[in-house]
Amino acid sequence: MFSFAVRTRDYLSNLCADRAAGFSRDEDGSVVVIFAVLLLPLLVMAGAGLDYARASQARGDIQAALDAAVLSGTTGRSIYDEESVVKQRIQSLYDNNMPSDLRNSFTLTIVINREEQSIKATAKGTIPTTMMKLVHINDMDIEVTSTAVGGDQEVIVDIAMCIDATGSMYNTLQAVKVNALAFDQNLIAAIEAKGRQLDKVNIRPIYYRDFEGDGQNAIKYGNFYKLPEQRGLFQAYVNNKSPSGGGDWPEAGMECFYAAMKTDWTEPVDRSQVVYPVIAIWTDAPADSPSNPSNRNSAGGAVISSSEDPSKVGQPLYPAGMPSSYYSLQSVWKDSSVIDQDKKTAVFFGPHTANAWNTVRHWNNFQVGGSVTDGNNHMVELIAEAIYKKLPPPRLAR
Repeated sequence: MFSFAVRTRDYLSNLCADRAAGFSRDEDGSVVVIFAVLLLPLLVMAGAGLDYARASQARGDIQAALDAAVLSGTTGRSIYDEESVVKQRIQSLYDNNMPSDLRNSFTLTIVINREEQSIKATAKGTIPTTMMKLVHINDMDIEVTSTAVGGDQEVIVDIAMCIDATGSMYNTLQAVKVNALAFDQNLIAAIEAKGRQLDKVNIRPIYYRDFEGDGQNAIKYGNFYKLPEQRGLFQAYVNNKSPSGGGDWPEAGMECFYAAMKTDWTEPVDRSQVVYPVIAIWTDAPADSPSNPSNRNSAGGAVISSSEDPSKVGQPLYPAGMPSSYYSLQSVWKDSSVIDQDKKTAVFFGPHTANAWNTVRHWNNFQVGGSVTDGNNHMVELIAEAIYKKLPPPRLAR
């Protein structure tokens, strides 16, 4: 690539050999004469080092610009856009990131392979020399290549929302309502802004209170809404919910967490799809431990008397199979037949040091996203922050 190095080496070798032969024939040569004779090769050698350093720096700058550009082409399944659109996006980002003194000296070639879900880009050009001009080497050839792969699967995120709906949770319920209309669009945009890919969002809201004091209102099991197709139904469901009850901490948070785990998560149709199950929890209260029989006893044999899903009417109000210990509950969280162990995550907004939550927050893939206020004010951004770490990024193929 740097052919000037070979040419410089050959030139200096011949020059030094000629000068050395001259020294052996000149018995009257002085140190001054020797220095004068060697000055040119020394300058050339020093100049070659400087030019080589400049070339290495330029190559690094071009590589960084090229890597960022090709990665942009495989983020968010954008590789499936019109080829001209993908190439223009890559070219624009490359131009923006290139040093201004190099931008017009290099040409960019882009090859898109949708079968392999890859994009290869090559920048080729020259940079001028300085001291190397003394030996008639006026420029150096540089060629940089970068290949990115990704965007080959449809990424689906299933979110089961556990929402404390007691009287003190007005702000949270309002935040859910406000975000409902464009939740999927905003989440996809927030994820893609972080360099990850997200194609579809499904949401299941579950509202919980306290079995001892709220009876039939202790848990309201929402359906899974596929967004954007069922955005209107999702919005109508959450708009119909208002805070009430509670007041005698703790609440039925562990029961809701268990019900969320037992969600019928989306099954990928084939290897072209990948599903990430997420549980998001909002509460301002501690929760009864799963070994506390108060909730189970209070529920008795009560069944669901009304539901937007007729098939749920008559089913037990208390979650069927609810574990009676933290160990048993954690076993469900770690059960791959219940929830995908590689792709699962839970994000909690509330008092994570409160009873029950101070135990489960230490379980694998359970994250504390912040306070309830944080979750209310920055709902989409914080859920995106929790999710994106699990999503596969496009990657560079060296």
